[in-house]
Amino acid sequence: GLPGSLPVLNRRAIEQTVLAGLLLDCRTPEISKWDRKNYFYPDMPKNYQISQFDLPLCIGGA
Repeated sequence: GLPGSLPVLNRRAIEQTVLAGLLLDCRTPEISKWDRKNYFYPDMPKNYQISQFDLPLCIGGA
């Protein structure tokens, strides 16, 4: 990636994730949060990981 650039959501991926959540009887909250966790590992070239641990797109389900 380019220095200082931000990731952009893939609309189709989000739609399919929510659809899969509905098929699995998950709740889909109004708000979702993405966290960027910075790490340094030699095998991780970007030195960060994106996580939805606190407020994911789908909660619960089958």
